[in-house]
Amino acid sequence: MTDPINTSSIFQSDQVSSPQSQELTQEDFYQILVTQISNQDPLKPVDSNAFMEDFMTMANFDAIQEMGNQFGSLYEQQQYMWASDLVGSEVTLRNENGQEISGAITSSRVGNDKVYITVDDQEYEASSIESIIKT
Repeated sequence: MTDPINTSSIFQSDQVSSPQSQELTQEDFYQILVTQISNQDPLKPVDSNAFMEDFMTMANFDAIQEMGNQFGSLYEQQQYMWASDLVGSEVTLRNENGQEISGAITSSRVGNDKVYITVDDQEYEASSIESIIKT
């Protein structure tokens, strides 16, 4: 006869540690690679082509990630330039109640990946602009 397994202690939340991040970093990849090479059977080494494919995959991933970071920075710079270029323009926009507002933009700022403008001492998202007249 077998003894039943007590599963209640297995699923208690205080015993399970969750990782801070679910993403693998380049350091994690290298650690896995070193562990794999260290623990391989000397009589059956890892195929060098497979090793190089893994290495190149990580290198490509790093390059794509860096390119994404550069595009993000470029987008942020573009937002700042657009926000500063709006100051002094006459705009028509709709507020959150759907009311049409017209006036000159007196200031602008970028925050939370959005551009905000000030018209008649009220701040609005630039996405609410319906028309712009450069003066």
